[in-house]
Amino acid sequence: MTHMPELTTERLRVRPFRMDDQDAYVRVFADSFGPGEDNDRSDWFEWATRNYDALGKLYQPPYGDRAVV
Repeated sequence: MTHMPELTTERLRVRPFRMDDQDAYVRVFADSFGPGEDNDRSDWFEWATRNYDALGKLYQPPYGDRAVV
């Protein structure tokens, strides 16, 4: 499998999203673009999080959004 490593510096980490990041992601997205049915990103977030493993099994490059912590 192909996975992007977690990138760590003294002040931050860049890592793949985890399912427990979903509430924070949806909240930040809604704060940025306003509330609304079109801005509910819960389904997209779940797909994107599961996609890391699917792409890895296909030996695809580790594309996708990441959490910056």
